[in-house]
Amino acid sequence: MPLSRLALAAALVLGCAAPAFATGPVDESALRYYAANGQTARAEAEIRRLQALYPDWQPPTDLGAAPPDREGPLWALFAADDLDGLDAAIAEAKAADPTFAPSADLVAKVAAKRARKDLIAASDARDAAKVVALAAAHPDLGGCADLDVAWRVADARVLSGDRAGASADYRRVLETCTGADARRATVQKALAGLGAVETRPLLALANPPGEFDALIPDFARAAVAAALSDPAAPAPDPAEVALLDAAARKGPAPGDAAMLGWWYRKAGRHEDALAAFRTAATLAGTALDAKVLEGMVLSLDALGRADEAYRIAADRRTLSPALADLQLMLGGRRLAADPRVEFDQAMLDDFGAAVEAARSAPGAEALGWYLHDGKRPADARRWFEAALDYAPSEAAAAGAVYAALAAKDRDGARALVAKWSPSFPEVAAIDLGKVGKPGKATDRQAVRDPILAAFERKDWSACLDLAAARAAKGPLAADQNLWRGWCLLKSSRPVEAAAAFEAAQGGPKRVRDDAVYGRSLALIAAGHVDAGAAVAASGIADTDRRGEIGVAVLANRAQARFDAKDYAGALQALSQRAAFAPETADLSLLRGWSLWHLGRRSEARRLFEQLDATYSTSATRRALATARGSS
Repeated sequence: MPLSRLALAAALVLGCAAPAFATGPVDESALRYYAANGQTARAEAEIRRLQALYPDWQPPTDLGAAPPDREGPLWALFAADDLDGLDAAIAEAKAADPTFAPSADLVAKVAAKRARKDLIAASDARDAAKVVALAAAHPDLGGCADLDVAWRVADARVLSGDRAGASADYRRVLETCTGADARRATVQKALAGLGAVETRPLLALANPPGEFDALIPDFARAAVAAALSDPAAPAPDPAEVALLDAAARKGPAPGDAAMLGWWYRKAGRHEDALAAFRTAATLAGTALDAKVLEGMVLSLDALGRADEAYRIAADRRTLSPALADLQLMLGGRRLAADPRVEFDQAMLDDFGAAVEAARSAPGAEALGWYLHDGKRPADARRWFEAALDYAPSEAAAAGAVYAALAAKDRDGARALVAKWSPSFPEVAAIDLGKVGKPGKATDRQAVRDPILAAFERKDWSACLDLAAARAAKGPLAADQNLWRGWCLLKSSRPVEAAAAFEAAQGGPKRVRDDAVYGRSLALIAAGHVDAGAAVAASGIADTDRRGEIGVAVLANRAQARFDAKDYAGALQALSQRAAFAPETADLSLLRGWSLWHLGRRSEARRLFEQLDATYSTSATRRALATARGSS
């Protein structure tokens, strides 16, 4: 309808105006909207409505002009992610015009954006329950348009134990999203959160077939990593491992080759392990990781190439404590070889420097016996006495006595016997009337079991290898099972450690007591907290050890209750534990989050501030940022 007709309609309405029922500014936005969009009937109705409310009001003559864009500035603030500014602008608009209300579209989008911010903050704080609740309350969040949120929700389900729900989330993305990069990234996210076994069914959603073939090495990588860290994990598919191996050889990063080296070593494939470690070393170049060298050394040793292994460990010992320990282990074994191997003085000096740097009693003893057998009693005695200074033992004391006798220093030998026989009664049995030696190095009763020696060196891998070799010849003795149990526990293999400790419980009382203690710790480390506590209660008489087990049980109980969202129970367990031992940083952080979830946020914030001031880790900084952001 032409504007003249609208004006005529306005004039007719004016002629029959109703009494006034309202005062204040007239909101002409709807009238202008209808007029600008050609909705004549609605415009006429709006004129009648406004005239009825405001008798003195005159319809504007420029009804065809576009209405002022009152929400334009609001949408600009929304686009700039300035929600606080948006709130202020809406409040200002309402103050100027009480009838103003933002559009339903804007209101909905603001609510969704706030929910997204809250969800991301909860995700960063590892508050899985809040993430899942927000996702349920705002089903419009996530999806193909916002994969970051979709992945965070799935991660939260994994964290809360709902692995099936997480799998369903990933499946939903693959069933609805078409972008190739997004689909591939979703499978990789699922693989990182759920592992290879639970993610593999998603490969059936490939469209077109073979869409995810390039990710097969990723599945092999995840399977190998799981098998290395969890003895109960299924072995990786050999065909997939072969694909990963082929990809690893091409690089450019050395990580896959190094990981395969450890997998091959665990599987007893030492040639393959050595090849993989060498590939990793080549790819790493000057950025070579000490762990790769450690793998090379162990693989060479397993292949019987001990001299090569020793040379690498000796040349690179400053790169890591493990390489230094490997040099001491391999060097000590070389010095004790039967038949005797002659080494030049340069090798002996280099090994001696490593022994002194590490204050290694076993290394000093090995040098002492080697020099004693080489008829260098003065040098031998110096090393035996160094071993006694580092860590007194029967072997070192006996060696010092024999070295003194070989040097015809009977007074010195008597003084050594008098000094050390109270600690090591066997030393008193040495015949001081003879000048001699106790026999070959491999036959000396005073030389300790190699499994024990490896354990004392903290060489867990060698300890387990030696125990396995000994077990292949017959059952291990109780004390050997005990040492094997400790090496397994130190290698993060608690289930096997518990079995080894149980086998050691058949030994004499000293071994049995240590075995019960170790088994209790292993069961707790394996997640069987109640079983570990029961073993401690029934079999450990030492009050200090029982107290240590109790502290470990309470720490595990606090974590379990927190994971079950029983935050009050977590605080109770932490308080019980604090009565027996100081609270560690990770448990204090757990206390802070428990307070937070219970609504005691000021207490939580104070604790987070204290922790961040003391430690300032990524976890404490994230906790403090969350606390401050919600205050």
